[in-house]
Amino acid sequence: MYSEAIKQAKEAITYVKANPKAYYRIFVAYRELNDLDRAKENLLEAIKLEPNDKVMREEYRALCSVKSEKEKIWNDKMKGFYNTEKLNVI
Repeated sequence: MYSEAIKQAKEAITYVKANPKAYYRIFVAYRELNDLDRAKENLLEAIKLEPNDKVMREEYRALCSVKSEKEKIWNDKMKGFYNTEKLNVI
């Protein structure tokens, strides 16, 4: 149902561009779909429209934390992948 939520919220934005609630709903859907980059884009847009909303700011901090942790795990997994000693076969 997240894809449908995204579709509906985007449609709402076509009618009212400055709609922080729609951007927030898109953020939630993308977050649940584990598309953190798109989630972050939409949350930032919602915050830009409602800069004093504490809930959205807390969500942003949490999202950045999760994103950072996932990037750290990915970097740890890929650490030895491009090891030049393994690539230099004589």
